[in-house]
Amino acid sequence: MNNYKEFRPVDFAADVDFIRWIRSPESYPDNTRFWSQWLESNPEKEADVLEAEKLVALFGYPDDVAAHRATLWDRIDTSLEASEATGKQIKMAEKAFNWNALVRYAAVFIIVLTVGAFWYLNKNERPLATMAAKATVYQNINENPKTILLEDGTSVILYQKTRLKIHPEFNVNERKVEVEGKAYFEVLRDEQRPFFVMAQGVTTRVLGTSFW
Repeated sequence: MNNYKEFRPVDFAADVDFIRWIRSPESYPDNTRFWSQWLESNPEKEADVLEAEKLVALFGYPDDVAAHRATLWDRIDTSLEASEATGKQIKMAEKAFNWNALVRYAAVFIIVLTVGAFWYLNKNERPLATMAAKATVYQNINENPKTILLEDGTSVILYQKTRLKIHPEFNVNERKVEVEGKAYFEVLRDEQRPFFVMAQGVTTRVLGTSFW
């Protein structure tokens, strides 16, 4: 059995059982039960699991898990080769690189590069619809998750059949949204303008945090 306590985000994102859990939890109930219990027993790994979930979401849901694993590590290998070549030109002593640290840096580079690309694509995206009083509505009807970057810098990942409504005066005195479906929020902290999420008749108030 894999020692998941030692896994980094990129390791989780290349693990077959992890991908199945993220991709189709209903189809693998035993697998879903395992990961739920494992996270409860290892809360310190929550941040790594969330980063890995983003990787799986950003790279899509491949049917061929082996091909997905190979693609993921090919990108890391490419970053490693580029870093090694640059290091040799700058300083010969770089030959003694700590490869474990370099793999982590390469993985972070891939995450930042991919999230940056999604931010660039979404910053110019026009809202799907405009409700009364100029409320803005986004929704995801596709299978793959969709990342939305809000005006205040908060990012929201919308899963399939999820609808997000942004209130007209968002980011003025307060930040208020409504969500129907499944979404993951990374709220930019702003103590002057609290963030409100209304879902299923319940309102959640935060200043800055990550949550479902």
